[in-house]
Amino acid sequence: MILTNSCRLGAIHLDGPPLRIGFSGARHHVMAGGNQLRKILVDDADRRLFHTILAELQERFGIVVDAWVLMDNHHHRLLQTAEANFSEPLSRSL
Repeated sequence: MILTNSCRLGAIHLDGPPLRIGFSGARHHVMAGGNQLRKILVDDADRRLFHTILAELQERFGIVVDAWVLMDNHHHRLLQTAEANFSEPLSRSL
């Protein structure tokens, strides 16, 4: 399952450098949070959806999730790419 605009978690923004250098085995810190510090996670169903999305990233794109922190209004992920393909899984996981 990929997040879409109709998802309850859709009101998020991405912070980080505008350009990411991609290479096999690269590690990326990714942070996404609610606009104006609004909650992006309302209940346990949202948290389970987040975990499902992380599992899909690993299966579909060969992304290794080294660590993550999940809070009501934002999250951090430390991801490692098997190939230089970071932008596609990132854009599909927001």
